[in-house]
Amino acid sequence: MTASATAMNPPIHNPTECYRRALTAHQAGQWLQAESAYLELLAHNPGHPDAPTLLGTLYLQLSLHAPAAEWLLKAAALHPRQHDIQINLANALQALGRLQDAISSYRQAIALKPEHADAYVGRAYTHHQLMDFSASLVDAEHAIRLKPENALAHNLRGNALLGLKRNEEAVAAYDMAIKLQPDFADAFNNRANALRYLQRLDEALESYNQALSLKPDFTDGYLNRGMVFEELGRFDDALVDYDHVLTLQPQHAGVHWNKSAIKLLKGEWEEGWKLYEWRWINKALGLHDPYPAEKRWDGKASLHGKTILIHTEQGMGDTIQFSRYIPLLVTQGAHVAFVVAPALKSLMSSLPCKVSLYGTGEALPDYDLHYPLLSLPFSLNTTLANIPNQVPYLNASPAKREEWQAKVGVSARPKIGLIWNGATINPNDRHRSMPLEEISALLAEDYDFHCLQKDIRPQDQAILNTFPQLKLHKLSDFSDTAALIDQMDIVISVCTSVGHLAGAMNKPLWMMLTKHADWRWLEQRSDSPWYPSARLFRQQTNDDWSDVVNQIITALHSTFSTNLK
Repeated sequence: MTASATAMNPPIHNPTECYRRALTAHQAGQWLQAESAYLELLAHNPGHPDAPTLLGTLYLQLSLHAPAAEWLLKAAALHPRQHDIQINLANALQALGRLQDAISSYRQAIALKPEHADAYVGRAYTHHQLMDFSASLVDAEHAIRLKPENALAHNLRGNALLGLKRNEEAVAAYDMAIKLQPDFADAFNNRANALRYLQRLDEALESYNQALSLKPDFTDGYLNRGMVFEELGRFDDALVDYDHVLTLQPQHAGVHWNKSAIKLLKGEWEEGWKLYEWRWINKALGLHDPYPAEKRWDGKASLHGKTILIHTEQGMGDTIQFSRYIPLLVTQGAHVAFVVAPALKSLMSSLPCKVSLYGTGEALPDYDLHYPLLSLPFSLNTTLANIPNQVPYLNASPAKREEWQAKVGVSARPKIGLIWNGATINPNDRHRSMPLEEISALLAEDYDFHCLQKDIRPQDQAILNTFPQLKLHKLSDFSDTAALIDQMDIVISVCTSVGHLAGAMNKPLWMMLTKHADWRWLEQRSDSPWYPSARLFRQQTNDDWSDVVNQIITALHSTFSTNLK
């Protein structure tokens, strides 16, 4: 709707008649006629005291938030002490993403009428969008004190508690919202999210089912339920939900991304690698290609005689795993400039090909093309049958090897390298890492254990003194880690970068994996096509490492039985 809507009615220059006609049309839901009359009235009487308020309210009702905010700002200037105008203005600004301006308007509304719950509800939601969960909780609880029967306020309280990781309390808040409003689909969905974080997955599924029965076109409900199916290992059910989302929103990047992980896990790599490219569109991942779009390689054009800049984009483990593709580009006649995290730069000099290495943030050379590292499996048509798995493709330098051989020394007992947790920034870290005490039974065995982790978490540091058999080392970067790995007989690792390095060096690698591990380990395999030296030990029950540790102890006894006699 625009000002051209004035053509809907012939102009009537009587302001009183025009105002009456606008109100009548507005109340009858005749939106175009109401807009036309309001605009006509304002054209002839720009200072009309009520028309800006009513026109702004009309636009807000129609979710036309930009013109709503424009007119409500004018109304607020005319009536600075009118509470309802400030509420509506704040709602319009919030919908436009002008969150700090919305906070300001909610604050003014509260100052005008402190006993009014709606302003607190609106501000609680806006604080949540700003990820200020503490402020959101304060406002939601204030709204509940003013209006205990407000289901939306209880739902917002649950959202704030969820953001603060107070998940049990969040479930109780959602339960109250549902009790007050039994058809509250969003509250059922949010409750399921909290149950999922608590790993009460069967209850989460039931709550998602209730949300979807109330709201059959609930995109987030299908997406979230699909993710729970994934955690339960019900991958076909997850794909059904993801495909349902795509019938509603074909360009939903998050769903395409989730589907890619399942397809890769299943070994359906032609589709999986193609879907993996959606990572650039999936804003939740926060990935950004900073290089010129016009120089991005299309994955097909000849590289002969070209300088191609290959850049990393995700974790260091990903860089180590997929650096195996660099020699393939060199065999195509490319000059490769490889941009990696500074901690990996020295290590990557051991790649079996000529490559120019640059740390992230360093000045770069002139180049013809660029390409992200993790897109190489897609462009090079990787399948299970043609994975480039010639190992080792990374090695310790001779100087570092000699240095660490002297540090580690000679031992009559097997030397075991150990990694029990990875970087906390990994979104799956709460599952893939383990507390140090969970491997205490392993550390009681008669081997020389060496910590391959560069950093020790505070909660682990406190109990290290109880495990003197675990030797700690000061590691500066991955070239030190590689040299230390070189001294080990076996590396035992959770799914993290050091484990990938051991596999890339062809060191015997025993991976401790969650029940439903990352896609790169495929389904139900005890070996890895990526790393011929790897042996995979998987949880039997979600988040229970005891069986994995017992399997590894048994395998160590078998492997080193001669030494134990």
